[in-house]
Amino acid sequence: MNPQKLNYFSWQSLLFTTSMLVSINKPLRVVAVPIIPTQIPANKGQLLLQTTIIKSVVPIREIRSLNQVEHSLTNAQKLVQSPIPTGKVETISVTGVKVNSTDKGLEVILETGVKSDRLQVTPKTERNSYVADISNAQLRLTSGNTFRQSKPVAGITEVSITNIDGSTLRLTVTGESSAPAVELFDSNEGLVFGVTNSAITAQQKPQSGENQAPIELEVTAPPETGYNPTDTAVGTRTNTPLRDIPQTVNVIPQQVIKDQHILYIGDALKNVGVAAEREPGSQDRFIIRGFNSSFGNILIDGLRGFSLGGSAALNLNNIERVEVLRGPASVLYGRAGLGGVVNLVTKPPLKDSYYSADFSIGNFNSYRGSLDFSGPLTTNKNVSYRFNASYLNSDSFIDFYNEERYQFAGALSWDIDRNTKLTFNSSYGDYNSSLTNEGLPAIGTLYPNPNGKVPISRYVGEVGTTDIITTRLSYKIEHHFNDNWSIENAFGLLNVKIDNSPIGRGVPIALQPDNETLTRRRFVQVGESFQNGTDLNTLVTGQFKTGSLEHQLIVGTEYAWSFVNGYNQNFTASSINIFNPVYGFGGGGTLSNQSSSSTNAYNLGVYAQDLITLSQNFKLVLGSRYDWTWQTNDNKLASTSTNFSSEAFSPRVGIVYQPIKPLSLYASYARVRSPGWTNRNWAGISTTARNSIRNWC
Repeated sequence: MNPQKLNYFSWQSLLFTTSMLVSINKPLRVVAVPIIPTQIPANKGQLLLQTTIIKSVVPIREIRSLNQVEHSLTNAQKLVQSPIPTGKVETISVTGVKVNSTDKGLEVILETGVKSDRLQVTPKTERNSYVADISNAQLRLTSGNTFRQSKPVAGITEVSITNIDGSTLRLTVTGESSAPAVELFDSNEGLVFGVTNSAITAQQKPQSGENQAPIELEVTAPPETGYNPTDTAVGTRTNTPLRDIPQTVNVIPQQVIKDQHILYIGDALKNVGVAAEREPGSQDRFIIRGFNSSFGNILIDGLRGFSLGGSAALNLNNIERVEVLRGPASVLYGRAGLGGVVNLVTKPPLKDSYYSADFSIGNFNSYRGSLDFSGPLTTNKNVSYRFNASYLNSDSFIDFYNEERYQFAGALSWDIDRNTKLTFNSSYGDYNSSLTNEGLPAIGTLYPNPNGKVPISRYVGEVGTTDIITTRLSYKIEHHFNDNWSIENAFGLLNVKIDNSPIGRGVPIALQPDNETLTRRRFVQVGESFQNGTDLNTLVTGQFKTGSLEHQLIVGTEYAWSFVNGYNQNFTASSINIFNPVYGFGGGGTLSNQSSSSTNAYNLGVYAQDLITLSQNFKLVLGSRYDWTWQTNDNKLASTSTNFSSEAFSPRVGIVYQPIKPLSLYASYARVRSPGWTNRNWAGISTTARNSIRNWC
């Protein structure tokens, strides 16, 4: 183990970890009795049995015989495919997939919520596989845009469903020795593919005069691996394939966060080459494309997130994935950093029961525990919840340093009907740590000191604490008018409170000529500093065609408010000997300067963007945003106020060329609106190979 690798965060305590995971994810023992075919009433559907393996408290342990199974598809009708229409073609969303066993093999149900005759199915046979391309459908599952199930029944090796482009879905059913026969049916649940395989029929025939002994099977659900995400919403505010976005977007998925036991945002960002540091008692700081992005550039579910140190109290226990949008982002998110933004996607409630507990211990007396519970609250699963809790306590290699943090997060999802969904999110975090160590002089650490070497554990500040409490509430309501048009409204409320010890921090100034005396100043935060903020965003999304051009249009408006308050003082302070430190300022010192101020800021923005598919290989993005900002700065010491207002127009133009599927070449131009900056033009031309090679540390 490389010591330098371990100490890339001087304050990170979990350098090596022994982890114990308690999760209901065991091999499932199933007792199966060979099925003897019986006569099925003609008015019954094709569904004979269904076995689902989930992380559940009560696993399925017995496959019932045929006469015990309820038949759910009572109104399935054979589907005769109509000719493909000309002109405008709508894209239909497939929101669920079911794979059920039948007496002839299995059936695959694509849940669409519309009549199945509107789907345009083009079937073909390739070797031992049945392949059906649906040219006006897209797979949009809550778990991702890919479905795969291996060996669902005897004679079938795999069933897979993927999106092969922006408007086409492909279903592949692979047989063991030959391609299966498939018939199409329509039902209330959606489009049904009835799969027949001769191997299954032969296997079900009983041998005359023989007693059928039970067969014991052990089935283990394969691990969900998601190291290669294919789409994101941060680049366009809609779910879009990464390869279609004329901007670099990196995604750190849940599987990477789990496998690396990532605790902090900065550790996750290192996977995609973002320079990050986490200063104890302060906020996470990261540099994207050379620009500091520590203020206001952390989004949570697309809404404005933390500043004023609030991110220090945030861990990744309730985060599903981390998305990084590199480059200008003002068209979508208004005031944003020049280098880009980071979006944290929270874990959604699950419709199947899930319970997980994790505990880990490490060096520097560190220990951490977390809980993750989720599942339905109603029998029809239209209301589901998720609850996350975590606790961390750790010392450090730095003298006198300790940090303690805990966080609670909850989410509630309600499917009001099949077109409307409401989601609530909340979180509360408390982060308590020793005061920041402002660093050591170079002489004695990096360079020789005639008095000796200064240990890297030396603390040159003052022993005290900082406490950061964050509270966040949000909701999002989504409504689909049809398969092509939808509206979304989201609101977030944020409060951050910071309280430091009244003794103040000892901030180093300079090492004296004797190479052992370090002069300092005393920085004191008087009372509490806090930040309040709200963000309201409404977005309309539509998909349509004009001639041969396909459009993915978004039109939205955003209103944001923030309030920041703080009172700080600087005093002269006693020096400290870096080889024999004696702590305590030895008096209050002389006040050198102070500031007490508050800032109220309001921002209103309207924006629009169109992702145009010019051809199969060319995509064009046109976007613009107009912002109005009003800000009031109050100097409480001087009893003065300063008002400021501005307007800004932010355009965006990008084009993507895809000569082959794994390669996207793009050029883009955008204007950035950033705090403390005037409008800046930023253009980038780059080549990107996506979805083919991804390296994770």
